[in-house]
Amino acid sequence: MEDTSRKSLRFAAVSLTGSLLLSMTVLANPPEDSPIADWYAQTYGVSIAEAKRRTMRELEIGKLGQRIQAERPDTFAGLYIEHRPTYRVVVRFTGDAKAQLAAYSDDPLFVAETAPRSLQILLSTQQLLTQRLHEAGIEFLSETDLKTSHVDIFVRDVEQATACLADLPVMKEGFVRMHKTSGFIEPT
Repeated sequence: MEDTSRKSLRFAAVSLTGSLLLSMTVLANPPEDSPIADWYAQTYGVSIAEAKRRTMRELEIGKLGQRIQAERPDTFAGLYIEHRPTYRVVVRFTGDAKAQLAAYSDDPLFVAETAPRSLQILLSTQQLLTQRLHEAGIEFLSETDLKTSHVDIFVRDVEQATACLADLPVMKEGFVRMHKTSGFIEPT
């Protein structure tokens, strides 16, 4: 029988995925008087028309990321949107980033950047670490940092978590960062 924490994690993942898809759909199809466009315009200091143009591109950007991840999992290192100082989408690859991006887009909105490791490596490392911490009963939060190609682990006791993970070869590679936190947000 599956334990409650795994059910909670799965529910949270499904809820988060559903929320992200709903958010992307709303962003990609903002209504004429969109509070999202208003918020974006105020936050980033652009016109409502520019805010709508940018938010409408988010679905396209997400689809491109999914396509590259499916076709180049060994070299794709993720993508993210920079809103300031220049609006652009940074697409990261291991190896020749410019040549790899050119196979997908020549739109100047997309900017290639070289990364030290692929998104696939980051995600598999994150999964391995979180599985080990979960099995040890250690509370944690984990994130992948696409800008720096790191996996961040947040725990109450860094020494305990580090000792739990010390025998994993990935811990010696230098891209896992441990952070002390005083607590975690409890979902309601």
